[in-house]
Amino acid sequence: MKKKLQEKKLAETLYMNTAMSQKEISEYVGVSENTLAKWASEGKWELRKSAVSVSVDSLITKTLDKISKLLDEDNVNADKIMKLAKYVREIGKTETTIVNYVEAFSEFVRYVSKKDVPLAKRINELQNEFVQTKIG
Repeated sequence: MKKKLQEKKLAETLYMNTAMSQKEISEYVGVSENTLAKWASEGKWELRKSAVSVSVDSLITKTLDKISKLLDEDNVNADKIMKLAKYVREIGKTETTIVNYVEAFSEFVRYVSKKDVPLAKRINELQNEFVQTKIG
């Protein structure tokens, strides 16, 4: 039982922090692809991995870019620009999201890992548990 838990944690770490395919991870960890897919589904690994890659800042930047392009068009669509501007205002004041949690935790874990790798691993485990409770 303990070995399976260790395999699952290793698989999750590889899934979340590398570009390895599920096949590569399953071979590396020594479990079937079906087992890995089940763990990923149950743990919502894909959702959590996606949350890490999208930040509020990047959403705001992309939206402002879109507004800039719209302003350069000959036939300016004021309604569309107003909607995008409202979106930027709203996203900037949203409540803490999973992305915010993951970004903060990730930055902190990188800091701690320079000083104490075992502690960083433990914090990462706790982060995963915390995010899991927020995802539901």
